[in-house]
Amino acid sequence: MPKTVKDAQSGATTLNPSKVNALLDVITHGSGDGLLTLRELKATGSHPFSNSTRQRKIRNNEYPKPIKISPQMCLWKAGDIRLWRQDPTGYKVVATEGKG
Repeated sequence: MPKTVKDAQSGATTLNPSKVNALLDVITHGSGDGLLTLRELKATGSHPFSNSTRQRKIRNNEYPKPIKISPQMCLWKAGDIRLWRQDPTGYKVVATEGKG
C-alpha cells in the first residue's frame, strides 16, 4: 500500500513525494509491464483532466484504455502511459487484433 500524506488545506489524501518520484521512474524508465491506479496517475500528472474527459479520450482512442479488474477498479499499463506522456496531443491507440 503506498504511503499517503493528508493535505492540511483540502483534507485530501495524496501520495508522498518519494512515492510519486518512484512512480514517475516506473513510467519513464520501467519495463512497461507495471500497472498503475487512477490515484497514481493523478499524483504523477499523467491524468491532468476530469473523469468525464478521460472517458471521452478513451472512447476516442486519445488516452490509454485501462484494464478493468473489478467493477470499481481499473489499472493502466505503465508502458501505455509512457507513450501517452511522450506526445499527449498526438497520441492515438493503435488497434490490435482481437479484443480482450
